[in-house]
Amino acid sequence: MAIGVSERKRLPSLIRHASITTNSMKKKWISLAFSFAWLLLLQAQEMDFSKRIGTVEPHAKFRLDSFMVWCGSMVKGDDDRYYLFYSRWPRRLG
Repeated sequence: MAIGVSERKRLPSLIRHASITTNSMKKKWISLAFSFAWLLLLQAQEMDFSKRIGTVEPHAKFRLDSFMVWCGSMVKGDDDRYYLFYSRWPRRLG
């Protein structure tokens, strides 16, 4: 199907209009994203997490007397058993 002369003249303006609309929408989404991020930042500064964190019972901790232990990650294996991967450092080395 051939495009007539009048349609050819209108085509660039339609493309330009679509481009402006797309850029306008991008700017609105970026503005909305920054506003949401700013709101989250303000709320995080007002939260006192020490009030939300309770105490941990001694029997619920994994501890090795001769090592400092951190970064524990529990993983369920293919054998339906759970495994704990963790980092450790000898206490005698400080």
